[in-house]
Amino acid sequence: MKTKKVVLIVVLCIVVLLIAIWGIREYALWNDGNLQKDNSMSREEVLELLKKGEEYPNYHISFIGSNNEKYDIYVKDNVFVEYCNDEFRLREDYNNNEYIMIFKTADKEMAGINNNLQKQEYQQAGMDYSIVTESDYKYLGEKELDGRQVIYIQLKNGSAYTKFAIDKETGIIINRIDLSKAFIFTTNKNESKRELKLDVVTDEDVARPDLSKYEVVEE
Repeated sequence: MKTKKVVLIVVLCIVVLLIAIWGIREYALWNDGNLQKDNSMSREEVLELLKKGEEYPNYHISFIGSNNEKYDIYVKDNVFVEYCNDEFRLREDYNNNEYIMIFKTADKEMAGINNNLQKQEYQQAGMDYSIVTESDYKYLGEKELDGRQVIYIQLKNGSAYTKFAIDKETGIIINRIDLSKAFIFTTNKNESKRELKLDVVTDEDVARPDLSKYEVVEE
């Protein structure tokens, strides 16, 4: 009888420990810090803010991708330029609808050019936020981050959750967090935290690249 009691106590301790580990893990994965919820924003207000971010004329964003690549994005006067690991990758010029992308084959470097570039809806500096229009919406709150006020929203589609952190002044997205759940367990978390610098991009940063060393393919 005493042995059974000891076994029961051990099992209960293990269960409590597992529940505690689960709770701590879930808290760490979902915690956004101390958010103030006084000034709630509707979906429509957030979409208006994000549209404002699309139109902000001058900013630089840098972030680390899922495979540890370093990305730098420069936006100035309707021109978008992206570098990957400090190498030019693409340029979108919405003033003349020109798209340039650099890519490599086994034996050569090539530049693809398209002169029919069209601006996509719900796109901001390479970030697609159309999910804000489609999924269950929840305003999470706001806090100060790196000296700027940032709002947090959450979108839910089945077992998939997406959070956006948005600079409240400019409407520029500075973080996207994707989480997946199975029952009460979070199975996956991907984060794209972007460092934002305003009004620092020069004409040189977004200049059209010299394509003389590439084999040019026009579409």
